[in-house]
Amino acid sequence: MRNNLDELGDPWAPETEKRKSRLVPVVVCTLSFAAVLGIILVTTNIRGGDSSSGSSASSAGIEADAGASVSSDTAKAVQSWYEGGGETYLTTVSRDLTSITDDRSANDLTSMQSDCTTLLTDVQSAQVYSPIPDTAAQDHWSTALTGLAQAAADCSDGAAAQNASQVTKAGDELDAANTELALASDQVTLLTNG
Repeated sequence: MRNNLDELGDPWAPETEKRKSRLVPVVVCTLSFAAVLGIILVTTNIRGGDSSSGSSASSAGIEADAGASVSSDTAKAVQSWYEGGGETYLTTVSRDLTSITDDRSANDLTSMQSDCTTLLTDVQSAQVYSPIPDTAAQDHWSTALTGLAQAAADCSDGAAAQNASQVTKAGDELDAANTELALASDQVTLLTNG
């Protein structure tokens, strides 16, 4: 039984020249997401959870939408969402994406199938957790979770069946969902560090 992506013609990057370029966005988004979470944790710990100190989200490289105004009640509600379990879901999904990226780098379809199944389970748990109490953040979070659920199912099924086109489709879906995940994380960071 074949169990690596090279034998399938490397479906995540159909052309040799594109191998690195298709992986780079996933790695960059995953690392960016991890960095943002690190900033949230460090800032929250330094300020003792008080979001009224002088540090701003723009110092973390995140800019607010022009003209966007956020109430302190919304910021407090998002901070509470984050501390009450949101952080766990953001971190878990990010970790799952990193594992899938590592599987791809190792050309390991067996581990990829397992990790995609884990991602699907974790996404389903996140979907039943309370929504982010900010419309923009929740819209991105919901879109990310829906996309990740579809990508995880396609990834798991494609890896199990050693179906190159389905694994490629899953890779594209993961890229799109990861973009939404980064946008949700950016908005949460903006609100909790604002």
